[in-house]
Amino acid sequence: SLVVYGLAKLATSKRLGLLALYQAAKVDPPGISTYTISFGLAPRINAAGRLYDPYDALRLLCATKLSLATQLASKINAHNQDRQELTDLALSSLSKETFTHKIIVVIGDYHEGIIGLIAGKLTELTHKPAIVMSNHSNSLKASARSVPGVNITELLRSLSLSYLSLGGHSQAAGFALAKDQESIFLQTIYDLADTTIPDALLENNLTVDFELKPSQMTLTLAKLIEQLSPFGIGNPKPKFLLRNVVVLEDHQLGTTGKHRKLTIESGDKSLEVLLFNTKEPYPLKTITNLVGSIDINVWNNKERVQLIGSYVEN
Repeated sequence: SLVVYGLAKLATSKRLGLLALYQAAKVDPPGISTYTISFGLAPRINAAGRLYDPYDALRLLCATKLSLATQLASKINAHNQDRQELTDLALSSLSKETFTHKIIVVIGDYHEGIIGLIAGKLTELTHKPAIVMSNHSNSLKASARSVPGVNITELLRSLSLSYLSLGGHSQAAGFALAKDQESIFLQTIYDLADTTIPDALLENNLTVDFELKPSQMTLTLAKLIEQLSPFGIGNPKPKFLLRNVVVLEDHQLGTTGKHRKLTIESGDKSLEVLLFNTKEPYPLKTITNLVGSIDINVWNNKERVQLIGSYVEN
């Protein structure tokens, strides 16, 4: 497929802009995967256009001088940090009243480039559809995200409102609305969501493919699973349950300390676990259950197995 051959091409690319981007994102080319693209490379390219000048990303990819490539990679890396900080700030400012309905609607003076990111984070955290609206002088520009089973675009179209624009698909939408429509929009979207969205669709059910022991999380298994790639919508990466593991070490990661790396142990086998968007520390020697996907960490041509955690039982 296009993705398979694209990944192989990226891993051996000699483009100076890509090499500079790999270095800025701390991505080792032989280990490039759909995961490193989705969470390491693409957000940086995307951040330039969301907040600043999209041509910076284009100039980076087309750069023919190493000095320029390094400068631009550093610049869009800083843009990505700005994007993360603005998104985190918006999320931290929300009150509990925001989450009382079956759909979340937030209106504020947000940068238009991050409203989709805020909506996505809200849906991820609450497992509810979310709409984030940015104030403009005479209009509201909005981005929406949803959960499986709730077609957010059809939900919006079912309202008797005169949108300035509206488009999207079942899981995401974007629209604009005249400012004087704000009150009627809030009333009707809350009423419609609360009366038509079944509670069962808002339950964040955890799907596990298989239960394993840390001793079974081997490089051989990881490479066998990797043969099923590329992973994504329609082909999710398998998730495994590990029971009764002991937390030996816990370290903060990232410039803002919003990610964590645990070392867990069961029997005589230890394993590293990466947890994203988790600031709270885990007490050492705690016995817990966790769910995640097996991954191969490649750095300096050395491979080791790690778990990308998606759930840790408190």
